[in-house]
Amino acid sequence: DFFAMGLRLWPTHWVAHNDTTEINFTPSPDIPVYPFGVDPTWHRASNDLLYFNSLKMKMSVCFGVTHMTVGLVHRVQNAFYFSKRGILHNLDLWFEAVPMMIFMLSLFGYMCFLIVYKWTLQWVWEGCVPVTDADGEIIGTTAPGCDRTNCCNPPTLITQLINIALQPGSVPTNEQLYENQGSAQLILLIIAVL
Repeated sequence: DFFAMGLRLWPTHWVAHNDTTEINFTPSPDIPVYPFGVDPTWHRASNDLLYFNSLKMKMSVCFGVTHMTVGLVHRVQNAFYFSKRGILHNLDLWFEAVPMMIFMLSLFGYMCFLIVYKWTLQWVWEGCVPVTDADGEIIGTTAPGCDRTNCCNPPTLITQLINIALQPGSVPTNEQLYENQGSAQLILLIIAVL
């Protein structure tokens, strides 16, 4: 995008179908996904405002966390530079800068990881079938050609981040982005609390 105007640098992945009242878009199997940036066809979608606001919010969070992490790196550098009693006796480094960095990266750095990782996954909207466990309970949805338990319903990241603290170590199967996500989140929560 350039001044919020989509540049058509590559062919769009979406094909328009004119119905009687509106234009519907479906993904083309012949044309690959837009390689870089946002496909300009999103500007013609009925949910474009919702999509772009979500995208901008997630990018702002990642830029903000990166900005604060750079600030903490400078704090660590200042702790080294202004250390008068040596590195082992540097209270500012060990009791302020390092704990801040650990807390920041274990929770908010992980949030940025989840945002970027969710963007890299292929989500399927057609041909979804439920996945059941041994008891017949639905634990997710999948589609042909997908090797994950949840290929059709992208989980909300806000809920996942809230549940890191409210339900530590527990991520429902239909909301998992990767295997052993609950264990990884529990370890990060313990590191953040310590």
